[in-house]
Amino acid sequence: MVLAAIVEGEVASYVVLFALVVLGGAGVPMIGTAAVTAAAILASQGTLSIDGVIAVACAGAVLGGVLGYWVGLHWGVELMEHPGRGQERRRKMLDEGHALYERWGWLACFFIPCFVAGICRMRFAVFLLFNTIAAVLYQFATALPAYGVARVLTGHTGTSDIVDLGVGVVLAALILWRIVLPRRRSRARGSGRGRGQPSAT
Repeated sequence: MVLAAIVEGEVASYVVLFALVVLGGAGVPMIGTAAVTAAAILASQGTLSIDGVIAVACAGAVLGGVLGYWVGLHWGVELMEHPGRGQERRRKMLDEGHALYERWGWLACFFIPCFVAGICRMRFAVFLLFNTIAAVLYQFATALPAYGVARVLTGHTGTSDIVDLGVGVVLAALILWRIVLPRRRSRARGSGRGRGQPSAT
């Protein structure tokens, strides 16, 4: 009975993790990252398996990305330009997404929401390939540092724990260096050019 309850609890945890990561992949901000981080910490204490957490997170992120792409393809423009609260912010996000896609092509899969890729009508085969690569990299870069840090802080300093932490930190640093920072610099340059343009009379 106890073993069955434990197994049932683990399955429920993986189901919840999968659902939250699907929502995150579809475009709900931060929810997927928070869920993977929490699950990785649980795995560090033996409640879950880190391999299982990463596998479920990767599957959820890929499926969520496909759902986000599909929503963007069919209803994205209407949703982003719908009058109401946040309309200006949504339109700005849409303009930035188009600009990034025009500049980077398939590389945009690494730093634009999946529904924006759908709005831009990126070829589905191209989107699926590079969204899958991006999803896997992001899940490893999220789960491994959280897992490694939690293991080290609780006194687990075995070779595998240090390796997990090191790999995760390297992946996170590469994503920050090659994807996040260039995107922010590009946005800053665009804002600077916009402010420097003379106003229409």
